[in-house]
Parts: sequence; C-alpha cells; structure tokens
Amino acid sequence: MENATKALTMAAGVLIAIMVIALLYMLINNISESSELDEQALKAQQTAEFNKSYESYDKPLMRGTEVISVINKAIDNNIRYSGDENYQILIEIELTSEIEVPQENGSKFVVYPGIYTEASEEYQQLIGNEDTLKILKRKYFKCTNLQYNSDARVNYMSFAELDVNQSAMDSTE
Repeated sequence: MENATKALTMAAGVLIAIMVIALLYMLINNISESSELDEQALKAQQTAEFNKSYESYDKPLMRGTEVISVINKAIDNNIRYSGDENYQILIEIELTSEIEVPQENGSKFVVYPGIYTEASEEYQQLIGNEDTLKILKRKYFKCTNLQYNSDARVNYMSFAELDVNQSAMDSTE
C-alpha cells in the first residue's frame, strides 16, 4: 500500500510538471506571436508613412517643381535601397512639347516629346541639366498612374505634361 501511495504521488508530480511545462510553452508562444504582430503593425505603419509621401503627388494638376521634387525623392530612395528591388521606385515622365536648350558650343540640346524613364539618356540629361530643369519647372503636369508592389509600397509613378492653355481652362471650371 505504501508503494502504491508513493507511485501515485510520483505520478501526480510528473503530471503537475508536464502541466507547468505546457503552460510555460503556451506563455512563450503567446509572447512571440504578440511581438510578431507588433512588428507587422510597425511595418504597416512605416509603409503607410512612406506611401503618404508619394501619394501626395497623385493629383491632376501640379507644377514641374513638384515633379522634380518627386523625382529627387525617388532617386534618393533608389540610392538608399540600391540592393533591394522591392524598394525601388520607377518614375516616368511624358513630355508633349519639346525642350530646346542652347549649348555652349552653339548647338542645341533637344528633348523631343515622348515618355522618359531613368534608363533613358534624355531623362538623365533632362533632370541633370540646370537649363532643362528651369524649363521643366515652368511646365504643368498631372499624375497619370500610381502603382504599388506586393508589399503595398509605391513602386511606380508616371506624370504627363499638360497643355498650359488646357490646364488654365480646367482650373477655371
């Protein structure tokens, strides 16, 4: 009888130990899930703030200075995240009128109407030349497209030049 009591006591002790271990496991699991949720919430908040800074340029009428600002912002972003394709932003500019810039040697540099992205030489000359920037600043544009990647981050924006007379008529209506 004494051995049976000791066996039951040992079995109860083992059962209590197993229950304590299971309780600790559940507690640690809940803590790790909570920290994962906190991390996901922080990432979502950072993405929303990032997107907000680009979504503010998604409008039907803006000056060239604003387009230049978003281009510079995208360039800075692309440099900062040069090794991560998910964080790159592509900006396209559609020009409907040509830009002529006199050169020091007497020739003219001309950017013809068309769609330009970072990969094109004209795009680099357009945003890398003070004279073309001065002309670009005086033009009017509209955002024609805004896209997001699989992480819900802005990764593409396109802007189209507006006819100055058309822009003035649209703004008075």
